Amino acid sequence: MLDVIAFRENNSPELGAGIQFFDWARRLVVDAYYTSPVGIKGVGYIGNSAMSTFNVPQAAVDYALKRSPFA
Repeated sequence: MLDVIAFRENNSPELGAGIQFFDWARRLVVDAYYTSPVGIKGVGYIGNSAMSTFNVPQAAVDYALKRSPFA
């Protein structure tokens, strides 16, 4: 049953409520994990702290300029 309701492309009148519930439950689990100490440590979040400098990688600047209509 989980294989059927885990994917939105299986949506039908019979499965709609189950798919919607599973989507909601999956989002709650992800939110709970990434707001826990283990999840925060896993993504490397260091909190709100001041930065002495902010450097944009040159590759990111080149990428943005190449696609900009103003360049």
